[in-house]
Amino acid sequence: MIIQITRKTWRVAGIITAIVLAGLIYLHPQVLDPVFSKKEAVEDNVEPEEEVSEPLKSVPEEVPVEEEESTLYAVHVSGAVKNPDQIWYLPEGSRVGDAVEAAGGATKKADLAMLNLAERVYDGQKIYVPRKGEYSESAASSAGKAPAQTSPGLININTAGREELMELSGIGGVYADRILQYRKDHGPFSSIEEICNVQGIGEKTFEKLKDQICV
Repeated sequence: MIIQITRKTWRVAGIITAIVLAGLIYLHPQVLDPVFSKKEAVEDNVEPEEEVSEPLKSVPEEVPVEEEESTLYAVHVSGAVKNPDQIWYLPEGSRVGDAVEAAGGATKKADLAMLNLAERVYDGQKIYVPRKGEYSESAASSAGKAPAQTSPGLININTAGREELMELSGIGGVYADRILQYRKDHGPFSSIEEICNVQGIGEKTFEKLKDQICV
């Protein structure tokens, strides 16, 4: 009897033990697999890799573009203008009309017909704006020659540009450039004969020019 109870007790204990083990295996399989348990633990403790962000590309700074300074000509304007006898600085390529406007414009007494307002100015030039009746034909003849502005059809070699100079007899692009360079180096011509000092312009060329030019 005692033996039967003992056997029966062991059987029940074995069944209970089997059920407990089965439950453990089902719920925690890593208990029977130490390798798996260690691997899983390591994976659980591995920190996620940080994303490597690309370095920010530096934006190149804009380099300021330096503006080229324009050449300025100093021009003295006198006579019948609102602000006479002052020096005005005009950009290269300006005309006599621009110089008159820079001086405040002509007065009511000014005789602008005596000026070539379309002539180009040069550095160091003096522009005189005459008054009406100031230059009469008799006064011009008694003075020996008329003012440069009153000479119809003549080219003023002190104010003419390259294209105007090339209109003269015997003057091409090369000689026109030499005249401009001479004027730049030595200032305005004091007389038409001074043009003979320009390299390449001799007496023969001057004879062709003298009736076409003025200063």
